[in-house]
Amino acid sequence: MIFDALTILVPTYRNDAKARRVLAGLAALVAGSEGRMRLVVGDNSQNPQKHEFLRRLAEWSPERIDIHCRPQRISGQMNLLDLFGKSVSGILMFHADDDYISDDYMVRAHEILQQDASVSAAYTSYIVSKGGSILTVPQAVPQLDQASPVERLIENHNCWGGYNLLFYSVFRKRSLEGTVAFLNACPIEAPFHDWWFSYAMVCGGRVRNAAAGQILYAAEGTHEMGGNDSIAHYAALGLPPLVSHLQLVFTAAEGACFFLGRYSPLADADGRRACAQFMFETNIKIAIARLQQSDLPALGLGGEVLQQLNTVILNNDWLTLESTIDFLHLVLAQTNADLADRYRGFLSDALKIPA
Repeated sequence: MIFDALTILVPTYRNDAKARRVLAGLAALVAGSEGRMRLVVGDNSQNPQKHEFLRRLAEWSPERIDIHCRPQRISGQMNLLDLFGKSVSGILMFHADDDYISDDYMVRAHEILQQDASVSAAYTSYIVSKGGSILTVPQAVPQLDQASPVERLIENHNCWGGYNLLFYSVFRKRSLEGTVAFLNACPIEAPFHDWWFSYAMVCGGRVRNAAAGQILYAAEGTHEMGGNDSIAHYAALGLPPLVSHLQLVFTAAEGACFFLGRYSPLADADGRRACAQFMFETNIKIAIARLQQSDLPALGLGGEVLQQLNTVILNNDWLTLESTIDFLHLVLAQTNADLADRYRGFLSDALKIPA
């Protein structure tokens, strides 16, 4: 068996005591792993004190701890994608700077992927601390390795009590290469990129439960984007709040194209169609329910966009992917015609299945 170290990728922005404890704990774990683990950190803080702290951590094991201090701030997504590209290991794990993940889970999950080449990801049951409350996963949690890709997707979409746990799977790098290419190609950066990684992890290949009862402490705190504020995210991209309010419609179209075409983590046509249909119909359904309860003009919806929304979408007379893409082109063209054309071109290209 050829040994492949587990590389932990940490995009970091915070400079509080909690973040420093998490980063120091990971550095200590890697330094004592006798070469079984590596740590790659991308710091987005532009804070000299934080940079000095990270450089001192790297001194604990220079050959295993790789620190990248960004000279200019980049987005959280681009930070993570860059770290993914820098990793030379075939087995990876994402880790935030405000969460505490069981060392035992990381070790056991790594062992599973080392021992069984057919496994693409290993996930864990968990305990989550949110606002002082404890949420536990029952021992009867569904075994995702025994489920079909669409069943895994549905389970991940439900998020097991509201937390996207599967983002913290230990996984094979090759299983997410299509997802990284998809995110790099999309002209509109996703506000919640962890969804796409989780979708690919649970659908592309075999998954295994590393061990029931492993622990994840989800720390509370301020997110890098200011509380995951999608309006602020799109505003930074030069897009109006309207795009944020229609975010699930964008997700529906992107999800369908992702699973159907060139970036899909699935090889078989039936699995592609089933996952694409779930992504499309689920997100459209939720979007319609929310829009029907909203004051649409107050959200910035007007003119032809509002007309299309009222006469077609909210009357459930618009359920095709092609019509969805046309509508999103109309939405974007109100602000940026060039971006609208590039976005439609991206989705059309994503739908192509390589020969």
